[in-house]
Amino acid sequence: MPRAPRPVDACIGRTGEIAAAQDALAGSRLVTLAGPGGVGKTRIALEVAWSAEGRHPDGVWFVPLGDLDPSADQASVAGAVLTGLGVADQSARPPEDKLAAHLAGRELLLVLDNCEHVLAPVTHLVRELLAGSAGLRVLATSREPLGLGGERMLAVPPLSVPPLSATVRPQDVLGSDAVRLLVERARAVDPDFTVAPGDARAVAELTARLDGLPLAIELCATRLRSLSVGQLLERLDSRLDIGSRNPGGHDARHRSLRDVVDWSYELCSPAHQVLWTRLAVFPASFDIAAAEAVCGFDGLDPDDVLDGIDRLVARSVLLTERLPGGMRYRMLSTIREYAMERLIGSGEVAPLRRRHRDHYLARVSSVVRGWARPTHVDALQEMDAERPHYAAALSWSAAVDEEHDAGLEFAATLRYHWLSGGHLAEGRRWLALFLDKDDVAIATRGHGLWVAAWVSMLQGDLDGAARYIDALAGLAGGLDGGLDVGAHVEHWTGLLEVFSGRAEEAIAHLDRAAAGHRARGADALELSARFMQSYALTSAGRAAEAERVAADVVDRAGPSGDHLNHGWAWWMRAYARWKLGDPDAAAAALREVLLVQRNFRDRVCIAGSVALLAVVAESAGDTSRADDLAVTAVGLFAAIGTEPASLGWDFARSWRAAAAAIATRAGVDDLTGLARTVETPQDEIRIVEELITRLALPGRDTAGPGEPLAVLTRREREVAALVADGLTNREIAEKLVIAPRTADGHVERILAKLGVHRRSMVAAMMAAMVASRASAGADRDGPGAP
Repeated sequence: MPRAPRPVDACIGRTGEIAAAQDALAGSRLVTLAGPGGVGKTRIALEVAWSAEGRHPDGVWFVPLGDLDPSADQASVAGAVLTGLGVADQSARPPEDKLAAHLAGRELLLVLDNCEHVLAPVTHLVRELLAGSAGLRVLATSREPLGLGGERMLAVPPLSVPPLSATVRPQDVLGSDAVRLLVERARAVDPDFTVAPGDARAVAELTARLDGLPLAIELCATRLRSLSVGQLLERLDSRLDIGSRNPGGHDARHRSLRDVVDWSYELCSPAHQVLWTRLAVFPASFDIAAAEAVCGFDGLDPDDVLDGIDRLVARSVLLTERLPGGMRYRMLSTIREYAMERLIGSGEVAPLRRRHRDHYLARVSSVVRGWARPTHVDALQEMDAERPHYAAALSWSAAVDEEHDAGLEFAATLRYHWLSGGHLAEGRRWLALFLDKDDVAIATRGHGLWVAAWVSMLQGDLDGAARYIDALAGLAGGLDGGLDVGAHVEHWTGLLEVFSGRAEEAIAHLDRAAAGHRARGADALELSARFMQSYALTSAGRAAEAERVAADVVDRAGPSGDHLNHGWAWWMRAYARWKLGDPDAAAAALREVLLVQRNFRDRVCIAGSVALLAVVAESAGDTSRADDLAVTAVGLFAAIGTEPASLGWDFARSWRAAAAAIATRAGVDDLTGLARTVETPQDEIRIVEELITRLALPGRDTAGPGEPLAVLTRREREVAALVADGLTNREIAEKLVIAPRTADGHVERILAKLGVHRRSMVAAMMAAMVASRASAGADRDGPGAP
């Protein structure tokens, strides 16, 4: 399935252009659809993407670049592509290197849409990617070609228009793609619209006046709700100076579109014109609350914004997107460019950029203040949706000297977005950029330093983290509220000691940090310090004490909805239980971690849980399960750009020992080449659900001596349990994330080994085994039992 949005309306015409693009991709690894704004390049690219389903083993991926700021560099473009590919950028490596490593050896089609405003960085990036990945093909849309060797440039023409003659009949004009689009879109606003005999020539002239440009046609079609074709043409004629241009030329087509957009603008009321202009500050889709907060000032009341939005939607100036979080709105890039020109002329760019930045900073600050609440799962998803706005706000703040302080505060306040959202590398880049500025307030610098230290450690850059902590310690004397700074110095020094293998020192630092956070009511940070202290206690050989500390965090974080600390505290309990020699209790705790992550989806915590499950299985002698879990863990960590050893020095020793034994059994030096492929968030979700199911079946995937199912392997007992639940072979394959043929083979071997011919007999044997165990347990726990 291509990772490209499926258009809801029919594609009119373009059969030839789609076929040409398909043919070009068969012979060239870089194809660019070039043409003026509004000609329909994106729509053709989407149709090509969907038609390519199944032709590329690693999929078809659509990455819109229109949200990027024109000042974006190659790293920013690479980051956007990583996001489009569903690859978390957690490592300290440059995003270009992470992207190249991800694409190496893969065979996929990458569709890069709207390249023209970031043409130079896109060109450099595409050159490097194509050189490093022989299986990569790129389809780009741009107003001009990329200019690389081997590029096939396809000029996208306007839609065909009907010939003008003295007598034009409806059947003559309806063969034109431009007229078919006009009719289709007109019927969206007036279901009874038809091309009457008396309107045929006017329809032909209208589409000719618009040079067959799809966007211009769609904008005009909205007026057919209240005007006849003749009336529309008459008003359009008053705007277009046909004799002053060269019909059919590129510049003429641009003027046609500009005139239509101008006309749409002039038909708006003054208040709606102001709103249209101000909405240019949004680089991507936005919600009504943002529009009201950012645009509702100085002559435009916030209460009037909703009415204005409604009118702009009706005029096709704004497009709507109905998402689970509510309705969102966006402008096509051509319409937004027009609005931005007017915004620049209005002199309101700086105040609107500031209002835009401050609005999203306020929303993120609200999330942080209420972090230890159940709603922060939704908040994380909302933050992911607003990423283009964060990037635009941070870019503007970095470019304006007076805004550096607010920019650093924004970058630091986004810490949970960076940490739990899977965007460590992006967060590190923004924090480093603003921390290099000399004109930020000392309190803001302190905030940025401790967040940067945290991010650096999770990336595995302990030297970088140490530098940030030293700088933070140096600020303590110049700040009011030194307890806050002191608690943070203790906190992140403690975590650094954990990662460096100095457990006893870490315990003391984290104890002081927790006390400091508690004194100022910072509950989430206090619990964070406590679960980290639990890890240090386990590392120091004090696992029983560690389990008690982690249990307290579980008890406090769970009811409050603090999923970040709740999930990690369960992980710490699992680690302590394993160190105490109780692998079953460790596995049960890890199932609790995965239940938290089912909705929260902390990617590092998910990967770490699978890695610890592998270590637990290996130590228990369950080699088959350890092998499976280990390669899954390596794949999960590779997807986020790090490795299991990044979970701290003590766990790193345990992981490396288990991984070495597993690699030896597999006859390889390391497990990297065996890693399970994890490409999308859906892959991670399937793994979480698979393991939750497995860990819920402790009584059915084992068999004691003398029991009928003892002849089955562990995997076969897992399959047998699912057969007993009534699942088909295909459902079993989906549940265990294995190939259908593999599931078929498992079931055939189960039937043969048990000497039965029907699936119902497997279910009966499973039920008898469970009943026998229940009876044995009742006998042990009955009267006279100790």
